[in-house]
Amino acid sequence: MGITYRTQPLTISAILMQIAVLPIGKFMAATLSKNNFALFGRWGSFSLNPGPFNINEHVVITVMANCGVSIGGGDAYSIGAITVMRAYYKQSVGFLCSLIIVLTTQQPSRMLHYFKSRSVWWFLVLLVGSIALSLLMCFVWKKDVQLPWWGMLFEFGLAFIVTLPIGVIQATTNQQPGYDIIAQFIIGYILPGKPIANLLFKIYGRTSTVHALSFSADLKLGHYMKIPPRCMYTAQLVGTLVAGTINLAVAWWMLGSIENICDVETLHPDSPWTCPKFRVTFDASVIWGLIGPQRLFGPGGLYRNLVWLFLIGALLPVPIWVLSKIFPEKKWIPLINIPVVSYGFAGKPHQRISLAGLLPE
Repeated sequence: MGITYRTQPLTISAILMQIAVLPIGKFMAATLSKNNFALFGRWGSFSLNPGPFNINEHVVITVMANCGVSIGGGDAYSIGAITVMRAYYKQSVGFLCSLIIVLTTQQPSRMLHYFKSRSVWWFLVLLVGSIALSLLMCFVWKKDVQLPWWGMLFEFGLAFIVTLPIGVIQATTNQQPGYDIIAQFIIGYILPGKPIANLLFKIYGRTSTVHALSFSADLKLGHYMKIPPRCMYTAQLVGTLVAGTINLAVAWWMLGSIENICDVETLHPDSPWTCPKFRVTFDASVIWGLIGPQRLFGPGGLYRNLVWLFLIGALLPVPIWVLSKIFPEKKWIPLINIPVVSYGFAGKPHQRISLAGLLPE
């Protein structure tokens, strides 16, 4: 986690763990003792080497690694919010509140219909518990998070609605379009001038969706490999708790021990702790939360004409559908996927914009 604060941040994916664990598992199976050890007398006996390292163990370890490094940087979003609150806005947010943010942004997935009814209850308990902790945070640390309880419920509802269509797009095209901008656009209009609320609204939506889709893929893998649902549930739960706690602990230690971390104006010129990755998160909170979409896209705003793209995007699939009905023999027409084509524009080089005169005095 600490290397993400460097000027040249390094991202380590779960693929590294997936590759490294195979020779390590084979080595441990060949060298560890096969003797049985007993705890509390005759009960609780176990062996350090129960048998050869198999493919199911490999899958479970990979699932646990995916909980810490989800597609789209799930943990990076939540840790980024904590970093922005402490390093940029100089808030004295506590460790417990930060831990709740990190853990509750990671929403049992939707792959529940593959398992028995008792398995569904395991996920529902986590879902209800996460919602309860999130709402408690909104009441207890109201000044720190700035997000009211109804805003949290609104974001949970939004995530519940968009996860399924985004999952369909990812399953058919291998592309996962985000809705970060839409979420920040909405809450920026509802709660203008509150950058932390804007930031948390985004991560609770985006991170919840990212983890839901990542966990769904893991559960599907477990279904194919005939791994019992209890094992998959335990692997995901333990992986999430361990990864979230360790990532937060490392970030917390760095934020408290490195003087002026992320502050490029006061850091030593040779210091590597400039946090460019989290600077982007901070800039987004300023643009969408502190300045607000009203001043950028409202009447008289510099980018007001870009709002028409929402309507254009909603209407573009209609002519494709009509053409597919008029020319049913043309099998290539239904393959034109407007969301995928539109998502391709996200890869264009970013342009610098001037915020002079937009920041509130």
